[in-house]
Amino acid sequence: MKIDIDELKRQIKAEVIKEIHQSKSVQSDEQMFRLNEVYTAQEAEQLWGLYDGAVRQSCIRGKMKKYIEKGLVRKSGRIWLVTAQAMREVFGEPKNE
Repeated sequence: MKIDIDELKRQIKAEVIKEIHQSKSVQSDEQMFRLNEVYTAQEAEQLWGLYDGAVRQSCIRGKMKKYIEKGLVRKSGRIWLVTAQAMREVFGEPKNE
């Protein structure tokens, strides 16, 4: 079964926007991430020039795991979402921006 990545990204981004609008707490600018700074694991791997599965593995049992508690990494369904900040801290600057 082939997954339409673009459609999946649209659905995830719509879910994130919905969660932000439904949030009752006011967050500071430092805590809010612009939507274009959130990537699927696959997008992040492409931008950072990493092998397939590198980000997912890191989220499960590597350096990215600690960023889950910080709110910079989360799983939505079967898809890992990572922020640019977490990616830069773990993997450095993107290679393919």
